[in-house]
Parts: sequence; C-alpha cells; structure tokens
Amino acid sequence: MQADATFQWRRLNCTPEGEPLVPAVRALAVSPAGRLAVGTQGQGLLVRDPGANGRWRRWTKESGLPWRHVSALAFSGEKLWIGTAGGALALLEGLNDREPEIRTISQGDRVHRYVSAISATERAIWVATTDGLLRFDPGGELEDQFGDAHLENVYATALRTGGPILIVGHLAGGSVSYDEGETWHPLMPRLPEDPKRRRVRDIRLLHRQWLLATDGGVGWSNDSGSSWHFFEKGPGTLPARHFSSWPASSLAVATPDGIVRFSEIGTGLTEKTKAELISNAAWEPASDAHALLRPDDVQLIGTSAGLFEYAERKPQKSWEEPQEIRLEKPEPWPFLSLRRPIDRTQQPYLDQTYLFATTCEGEFRPHRGVEFNAPPGTPIVACAAGQVVRVTAPEDGNRVFIDHGEVIPGWIMTTVYVHGRALYVREGMEVKAGKHIADAGAVGRATNSHLHFEVEWRRTGESLDLAKPSNPELWLEPAEPGFGALALRSPRGQRLPSATVRGPVKPFPFCTPFLEAQTPDESLQNDTPGSGWLVIGDLPAGRHVLRWRDEARDDLFVMEVEAGRLSLGTMAEPSGA
Repeated sequence: MQADATFQWRRLNCTPEGEPLVPAVRALAVSPAGRLAVGTQGQGLLVRDPGANGRWRRWTKESGLPWRHVSALAFSGEKLWIGTAGGALALLEGLNDREPEIRTISQGDRVHRYVSAISATERAIWVATTDGLLRFDPGGELEDQFGDAHLENVYATALRTGGPILIVGHLAGGSVSYDEGETWHPLMPRLPEDPKRRRVRDIRLLHRQWLLATDGGVGWSNDSGSSWHFFEKGPGTLPARHFSSWPASSLAVATPDGIVRFSEIGTGLTEKTKAELISNAAWEPASDAHALLRPDDVQLIGTSAGLFEYAERKPQKSWEEPQEIRLEKPEPWPFLSLRRPIDRTQQPYLDQTYLFATTCEGEFRPHRGVEFNAPPGTPIVACAAGQVVRVTAPEDGNRVFIDHGEVIPGWIMTTVYVHGRALYVREGMEVKAGKHIADAGAVGRATNSHLHFEVEWRRTGESLDLAKPSNPELWLEPAEPGFGALALRSPRGQRLPSATVRGPVKPFPFCTPFLEAQTPDESLQNDTPGSGWLVIGDLPAGRHVLRWRDEARDDLFVMEVEAGRLSLGTMAEPSGA
C-alpha cells in the first residue's frame, strides 16, 4: 500500500569509488554539520560530506575498519562512533581532513559481539552489545561494563538516553536506570506472554510516553514502564526495528514489510491510533527496512536493497520479472523435524552472518554448522530422542554428540552441541527430545557465549569419526509456526556452481539480519543426505524472490514456501551455457 500518492521511494546510489554502490543498509546517522553516515552489511562504512551532492567516502576492513558489517552508528560532534557485527568498536576522527583517522576502541579484557546500538551524550558514550552494556568517555576510554542481575544474562539490543535516565532493551524486556547505571530496574515488571514482545529492538521517548519497537510489534507505556500496551491488529503488530519522525508530524517505524506510519498521534499512541503501511517495489527486498533517518526535510530509509529517499519523485523499477523455479517432490526424509536446541521463548534464531558453509567474508574456514547467539546460562536441549555417544573435554569445547539412529535407511543421524559451560549428560545416557543437556557458554574456541550446532551423517555400521556434516537448516524445525524453508540443487549427479543467493526477506533475527546464502564449499560436499544443496531456512510462508549470481548467470527466480515444509527446486543450466 502506498500511503501518500505525492511521495515515492527513490534509490540513492553511493558512489565513493566511481561505481554505483547499492549496499544492504543497517544503520544511519547524521552529524551536526550534516554529514551522513551509512552502515552496511558487507560493504563497510559510507560517509557523505555535507549537502545532498556531497562526495561519498568509504571504509572497509582493507582500509582500516575492524569489520565489514557495520551495525550501529552515532556522531559525537563530528566524531563518528562505529559498531560492527563482529563486536568491534571504532572511532572515526578528522572528517574535515583529506585522510580521516580510524582507530579501534579497546573493550578491555572481555570480548563483546554484535554492537546493536550506540548513544553519544556530552558525558559518555553508551554501547549496547549482545553481551551487555558498555560505557566509554568521549575520548574512547572504557569506564564501565554492566553486569547487574538485570543485564548479565540478556543481550542488549536497544538504547535510549535522556538526562540521567538510561533505558536498555534486550531479549527479556529491558532495564531502566534513573542514576546513569548505578542501579537498575526491570523495564517490564510483568513480561508479556508473547516472547516476541519481550525482544526490544528500539526505544523512543515521545511526550510522556515510552515506546518500544519489538519483534511482536509496537508497544507503549503511559506510566514510565509500570504497564505496557500493544497493538493487537493491523500494521502496528509487524516486527518493529527502528523509530523515526516522519513528515506531517507523524511517527514511523521500520519493519520487514516497509514503513508503518502512525498519524494523528497527538500526545501519544493509543489503540485507536491510525497506522498505515508504506511499502516499496514488489520484486526486491526494498521494503525490508532496518534504519530510518530524517535530516532536515528529507526522509531516508535503509533497506536490504539499498538506501532510499522518500520524496516527491516518480518511482523507479529496477528489477525484472522473476522466473518460476520448478519445484520437486522432496525425498521421504525427516526435513524440518528436529526441535530447536534453544527454546522459542529464549533466542531461537540463527546467526545469519555465519550460516552453514559461509566464511564471514573470508575471515574463517567454511562453517560446518550454525550458531545460536544464546546468553550465558541459556538452556540447551536435545533436538530428538537418542543416546549420548561422546562428550569431549572443555579444551575441545565441551562437545556433546547424540546419536538418533537410522532415521534414513542406511544413514545414522548425529547432532552435536558445542561450547556449553555446564553439561548435564554423560556418555551412554539415553535422552528424550527436549532433555536439558547443557547451559550455553563460551567454553573452548569461542569469543562469546553461543551454541555451535551441527547435524552429521554416517553410514550404518560406520564409526562416529567418519560422520560428515550436513546443513542443519534442512533438518531443524522453523523458528516460528508460519515459517518454512527452501533448498536449491543441481540435476542429480551434478554439483551446484559457486554462487550466492540474495533477496528473500527474513523478519528475524534483528541482531544478525539475513543478507545472502552460499553454495557449500567443496570441503562440505559429500555423499550424505542433502549435501551440496543451497538452503535458506526460517522463511515466512509465501512467494520469495531469489537473485542467483554465479560466473555464468545473474538471474531472478521465484519460489513458493509453505509453512512447516521444505520447498525443493532444481537449478537447471542457464540458457546458452
């Protein structure tokens, strides 16, 4: 639905090196002088000098940025604070100079992962990460790390400062301090029954109201957090990511489906507030909005398909119509049958920056499993009934191997759980599905608390040492009831070429948003069930557009995903190849 006929979406090209650049945008900030900073996923940091026609400059890992995925930004005067998906912090100074300086900010002895929000005040710089809250002085020296009971076992995902008040959102509602972090109180004294409404992604103070953007929609409090209200129907229930002001004194929030605009808000939101969805092009992820900014009278929208301006211009159609992918009937295998090792009431979503077969932009070797960014102590449960066949020492990550028998004729499935800080099973023990087997931690080769999870297969009668990995997204149940998965493979007997696929929009997780899937490296292709397939899990049911790119083709395709099922398609050879 287009909410205002006189305003349209217009994509902005960021051209710091003479070539058009249309990055996936995750963060936006503007300096007092009018410099625009754009944090991207995979393309580094972009900064435009003051003025709509100012030149663009770009920083990547090769030019001094600690990480290519920029997830949070904040200006302190003309100094730019930068947070990355790898957990690094950096400070960009001297933007008036020809060669500005980037320096990495030390976080002390503790490692933090995924910087999700930064707030700069005159007295301090506050940084929310998935491993807690940090406070720095304006020069970049670490002053404090917060480990209060309200913060130590939750991932900070949102931040709002105002005078002495400090509000932090996280996966268990949030925490509020009225004395700059000395003491803390629950933001939600009574947590909502819907776990998605507990996952706070942004906070805004509007008149006398406190507003929350959550995975379960927009909420508000009229009494400083003592009680909370949520929209029960309409666009206000969409997963909400980031608040912004909007033309005509309206309020807007970014969602995976576009921008939800709240008009006629008066002194605050109510159940009767008018809400309308402003969406973009039909065949690209341009409605997958993550960041909003309104410098002066221009509305900027950061999406998975680039940076857009909402202005009085004609819309631009930039993608062709996609081709249908022919669907196959999957083999009679237990696709999407394993329960999640992290309960849905906790943090059941996979880290999208380090999926199976990916290398984090070449930083690591091809990944044999998937990651759940679980706070310390989060219960880890067995995905299915089976027998514990191996438990390793802490120096090897406290790995737990559970055999589930011959679930496919001729093949034995094993699930592997790594990095638990406490184990509750021993070798030889029989376990039921849902058995509490460990608590999440960072034991072994790990930089923060998380669960590394693998699914392995071996032929019946073979040793566990001969088991080979398979993409867990083929076998794990979807994170939400209305979700499914898709898989692509070559005609039988062939291997998929080295390729990436972009385009599908995933509403969750906010902290590590989906960008692309990759075909497995040769080291991960074998003769096990489903090996070599390109898989994208946790997709809402419906039609999804895929942009397939390899050395021989760059084409758009569309696939239908059903709730609770795997959609399997064949990538035929490109015409003329």
